[in-house]
Amino acid sequence: MLLALLLSVVGSIYYFMALIQLLEVSSSWSLPTTSFVPHIMINQKLTALAQAMSEYEGWSPLKNQLSFGGGPSVAYRNHNPGNLRSSIFQLGVRDGFAVFYNDATGFFAMCYDIMMKAQGKTSTGLNGNSTIRDLIAKWSAGTPEAVDKYTAFVCSRTGLTPETKLEKLIK
Repeated sequence: MLLALLLSVVGSIYYFMALIQLLEVSSSWSLPTTSFVPHIMINQKLTALAQAMSEYEGWSPLKNQLSFGGGPSVAYRNHNPGNLRSSIFQLGVRDGFAVFYNDATGFFAMCYDIMMKAQGKTSTGLNGNSTIRDLIAKWSAGTPEAVDKYTAFVCSRTGLTPETKLEKLIK
C-alpha cells in the first residue's frame, strides 16, 4: 500500500514536470526561473511524421509476434509510440525503452524529440538542414536497406520526401 502511494506521488511529480515543459514549449509564456524557450507549434507535418513513424515502430494494441507472449508491442505497453530510449518526460525505463504516463505524453515526447533534433539541440548531430532520411537513419540505427524501407514507408504515409529538411517540420 505504501509502495503504491509512493509510486503514485512520484508519477504525479514526473507528470507535473512534463506538463510544465509542455506548457513552456507550446505556449508563449515561460516560467520566471527558466530560460527563454521560443514558441514552437506541433504542426500537421510534424504530427503526420510522428504518426507514421509510430506506426512503423509497431505502436499497436494488437498482438505482436515479437512480444513476449504475443501481447501488445513494447511501444504500446510503455505508452511510447516512438520507441524512445530516454526522454525528459519519461517515468522510467522498461524493456530498454522509456515509459510514459500515458499515450499523449509519449506522443508529445516523440514530437518534442524531433523538434529538438530539427533545432540541433541533441547530441545526434541532426539540425534543420538534416533530412527525413537523416532523421530516420539516426532514429532506427538500422542497415541502409532498413533505413530506405522505413523512409519509404514514412514518406508514403505523410506525402513528405526523403529530402525534406527538418526545418520545414517546425515552421
